[in-house]
Amino acid sequence: MRPGRVALVVAAGLALGAAGRPAGAETPGGAAVGAAAAPAQRTVPAPLERVWAAAEAVLEREGWGIDHADRTAGVLVSKSHRLAGDDRGLQATTRRLRLRVRVAPAAGGTTVTVEREVFARERVLWVEREAAVVLRDALVPADTGLERRLLAAIGEAARSGPGH
Repeated sequence: MRPGRVALVVAAGLALGAAGRPAGAETPGGAAVGAAAAPAQRTVPAPLERVWAAAEAVLEREGWGIDHADRTAGVLVSKSHRLAGDDRGLQATTRRLRLRVRVAPAAGGTTVTVEREVFARERVLWVEREAAVVLRDALVPADTGLERRLLAAIGEAARSGPGH
């Protein structure tokens, strides 16, 4: 294949989310497929404990679930959602999306950071391997709608207090 044609095929694969989904398609959690966004950050005027509980509740309520939580480090990692690929059979390759939420004390409240992680998961028999997928493109602005929506929901839940 000629170099110009290879570049065209690669560009088309990126535009289609590398699996036939349009770049604006959404995951079950409502995240747009496309260029990975830079981490979004917000300071919430509430104590760390309340913001941590709010972040856990919002991830569960929004359908992400929690795969890993390390309260000491202030990190929550959501379960991943399949963006593309087929995970049936003995050999499978899928592209997946998960969220990493960081909660840290800050002057005047608690800082919350939401970061989108896109990765490829390959399974052969019962062995899985994951590799990060870089989707940043200087020509396409990153979509931070998902991150901003989660930050707003976490902030609202933390302000309304426990049990809301």
